[in-house]
Amino acid sequence: MDFALISIGILLILTGLIGSFVPIIPGPISAWFGLFVLHQTSNVDSNFLFLFITFSIAVGIFILDYLIPIIGTKKFGGTKYGVIGAT
Repeated sequence: MDFALISIGILLILTGLIGSFVPIIPGPISAWFGLFVLHQTSNVDSNFLFLFITFSIAVGIFILDYLIPIIGTKKFGGTKYGVIGAT
């Protein structure tokens, strides 16, 4: 069972790294789920403070990933459709 969880965790972390370059895949959230799965194994100690902090960072980056293009488009004079396209 631990081998399956470790394999799934590593795949999710790699998916998160790929998601940093491919805009369709939510990279930070995928990588955090990989960390979460790895913490479910008996090989990794469960530290809920670490999981909470990394989850907060991942959600913050996920939100900023969508807000920064909107703000940039509005600031540089983009149209309504430009803002929709930026998101």
